[in-house]
Formats: sequence, C-alpha cells, structure tokens
Amino acid sequence: MSIFGSICDGLTRVRRTRSGFIQASAFHGSSLPKPGASAKSRAVQTVLLAMLALVAASGSANSQETSEAVDPEAVAAVVAMGERLRALKSFSVEAEMSSDEVLESGEKLTHLEHVKADVKPPSGLRVARVSTRRERIFFYDGERAVLWGPTTGYYTSISFNGKLKELIVTAAQKYNYEVPLADLFLWGSDEEDAKEIVAGNYVGTAMVGDRVCDHYAFRQNNVDWQIWIDKAEGGLPCRYSIIDLTDEARPMFQATVRIKTGVAFDDARFQFVPPKDAVEIPFLTGDE
Repeated sequence: MSIFGSICDGLTRVRRTRSGFIQASAFHGSSLPKPGASAKSRAVQTVLLAMLALVAASGSANSQETSEAVDPEAVAAVVAMGERLRALKSFSVEAEMSSDEVLESGEKLTHLEHVKADVKPPSGLRVARVSTRRERIFFYDGERAVLWGPTTGYYTSISFNGKLKELIVTAAQKYNYEVPLADLFLWGSDEEDAKEIVAGNYVGTAMVGDRVCDHYAFRQNNVDWQIWIDKAEGGLPCRYSIIDLTDEARPMFQATVRIKTGVAFDDARFQFVPPKDAVEIPFLTGDE
C-alpha cells in the first residue's frame, strides 16, 4: 500500500475511534470524549492530514501529469524547505498549536496546546505536548518508543528500530498515534506523490510575529493546506495550517513554530527512565 493510501486509512480509523496511542481510560483521563460528544465527534488529525500534502521531489512538479493549476516554483519551495530541515544535525522546536473538534451537535471547539520538541536525527526524538487538559511526553532513542503521562503516572512503550520517518509512519498506520509536529520530519520526503496536489501557488509575503515569511497555499482532494516559510537565509517553516474538506464544518489545524538550530543533546535526553511509582500499561494497535 502506498503512503497516501495507508494514511487515508489511518485517518478514517482515528476519526471513528478517537482512540490514539493508548486505549486505556486510566491513561487518557480528561482526554476522553466529553458529555455531549460521541464517536461521531471529529478532530482535525494534524500529522495524518499533513502527510497527505507532502511532495515527492522538485522534478515531479515539472512532469506533464502535474496540473496547470500547480505552480512548480511553489512546490519546489516546499521541497527545498523540507531538504533544509532534513539536513539539520540537531534542532529544537517550540510550537503553539490549535485544532478544531466538531461535536455531534455541529458546534466547533478549538483546543490549544504548546509543544516543545528536541530532535537529533536519525533516531533521537523527545516531544512534550502540554495543555490545561493533559501533558504527554514522547521519547524515542532508536530502540524504544515511549509515551509518558507525568500527571497520571502511566506510560506505554514498544521496541522499534529505525529512523524517525519510519517510526512516525508506523505509529500512524499501526497504532493510530500521531507524533506531534511529525510534518517537520516528513515534508518533501521521497515517498510522497506530487500528483495528489491539484492546486498550489505563491500567495505573497506575510508577517508571522516578527518574521517576514513567504506564504504558499495548496489543495488536494479533501485537504487545503498552507505554509509560511521564513524569508531569512536558510528559510525554515514559520507556520502551517490544514483544513479538512471532508467535514462541512471545515475543522482546521494550525501551528506556529520557531526552530532553533545547532543545539546539542546528550543521548540520555531521548531515553525514558520511569519513576518508581510509574505504572506501565499495554500498548495496543489500532485494531485492538
């Protein structure tokens, strides 16, 4: 199955179950569906949707199969940004994220979260995701992936040997778990298909906080997405947004990111050592 097909399948499962990485009420706590919501409640699935929007390579944008509505220079700009990201030896990311949830009543709620990620390719990752509703920390050291809930005291883990991209795709396909900000590790990777993009263009410049950025907009079947790339030398993403067109409420995910390069991390940064009172719970796949 192609990346595109498997991610579409994963998106359907996540919408239906709203389960995620760990299917245990003791771990989820306040993240369980609220009264008034149901299995029909839908949230924008940030990484799964964004992965649909990645492009194969700048050469693909110039093929005869590419729609005339797609500006090859816009596609090439995103590809080049992805190449710059993947060339970084280590970096940290601070992000302010918002995601819409559509209730059965049609009411749309917006959830806000702060994310801090430390990254040391090819296999070092630590992501802390914090909101007033929950706190989760994801660890990966190249051999073991762990999701830890400091507030609840529960954690779950699996053995996995591979690069960050492989871990992210496996987590999405097999476990219905979206690694926060996974877009940053996959953008422009060579497994994606530029033919899925049906429209894309350069919008102009825009201010994202104190940064001047180039603004690009793209459309695929069922997905609209935009990205703002810093105009400074070595331009990296400043912000991106994704709209789910399959839902008439048009729920949106947005992230404003600030990337710090040249940071150094010890390997211990990506290893989880459980506290004495921590409780390990089973790691279930999306089919369990």
